Amino acid sequence: MSEFIERYYNSPVRSENITNKKHFSIKKVWKSAFDVVVSEHFTGRLRNPPRSSGQSAKMLTRIATMVALNVTGRAAFFMFSDFKPVYAITIISGITLGSLGGFLTGALTMLVSNFLFGQGPWTPWQMLALGLIGFISGALAENGLIPRKRVWISLYGFIMAIVVYGGIMNPAAMFMSVARPTWKLLLAYYISGIPVDLVKGTATFLFLWIGTKSVLGKIERAW
Repeated sequence: MSEFIERYYNSPVRSENITNKKHFSIKKVWKSAFDVVVSEHFTGRLRNPPRSSGQSAKMLTRIATMVALNVTGRAAFFMFSDFKPVYAITIISGITLGSLGGFLTGALTMLVSNFLFGQGPWTPWQMLALGLIGFISGALAENGLIPRKRVWISLYGFIMAIVVYGGIMNPAAMFMSVARPTWKLLLAYYISGIPVDLVKGTATFLFLWIGTKSVLGKIERAW
């Protein structure tokens, strides 16, 4: 992952986008986004996928279902820039599908939904941030570290939306906008991002509060 970030910092995609939008290469952004998914898929940190073809097909179908639900949810709340159910659905995906399924659900959600909201140098960052939420949720669930009570899952979602997603996207905004980032500027981006992060966290809390029992229970019984 660190190799991807370093490669993205030094890539002509970022520098060209800062100076001149005409030189922006969507192919390079998509290649970087693909590298994120592929590199994470083959690292030992992710859970091994099912070995049999039948289990693999079921897993891919479940991931595709959750991605479709996530994209639909993001599009349905298009009028609210940051109040969306994608973080909650990604967390539920991680809990039910494991770390690999959670990561792919989050990463692919941003890649696919940005066909509607716009592709750009922010796409790989969004894929990384939401994918990590799904990955961490799956890893914790696999080890029994996420309590199944609605209030705890909702609080967990509130924290993840702020700390993980906001923790990645705030510096990402700085790197994509400023040629010479500094620590003071990074702090300013974090402070200015607090209201937006709180909206994301509140939305995640509410969607998990509403959907934990019904959605999570039905998915676990069905799968």
